[in-house]
Amino acid sequence: MKRRLLIFFLLAAFTLTLDLWSKSAAFSLMQPGERRVVLKVGLAFCHHVNQGGLMGVFSAVQFLLVPAIILVAGALVYLLFEFRREQTLSAISLGLLFGGTLGNFYDRLRYHCVRDWVELFFRWPDAPGGLLSLSIFNLADFFILVAMLLFFPLIFSSDHKTPDANF
Repeated sequence: MKRRLLIFFLLAAFTLTLDLWSKSAAFSLMQPGERRVVLKVGLAFCHHVNQGGLMGVFSAVQFLLVPAIILVAGALVYLLFEFRREQTLSAISLGLLFGGTLGNFYDRLRYHCVRDWVELFFRWPDAPGGLLSLSIFNLADFFILVAMLLFFPLIFSSDHKTPDANF
């Protein structure tokens, strides 16, 4: 259990630190609305703020986002103790998810929005500037996605409540 907690908290701290540092760097180097194409095949850095949640959805009910994030953070800590079978994988996925959640939560409390700076796009002649944006996100969002992909198999494992000798 101690090993799993150490992995969880170290990854959460690393994820949170890297996310907040990258947002700060990106926003100090670019002006609002600016886009810098990094790879012509579909990657740009940009200065974008997300007023809603989940990629801009729920912007009309922002007052519900902070309580919802607090509930999610509490559920993640609960799940850390619930999933015992795959100790390392559950600690890794939940640590990434917790750190990413805290990174976006910090933005929401401090800036009343989430700072996004990575854009995936493809070239489309009819789009403004010839580029059609697929998604704009930050490292917290990326870590949350990776965590969900890692966590998905754990949800469907048949014996995730197997007693653990280290618990």
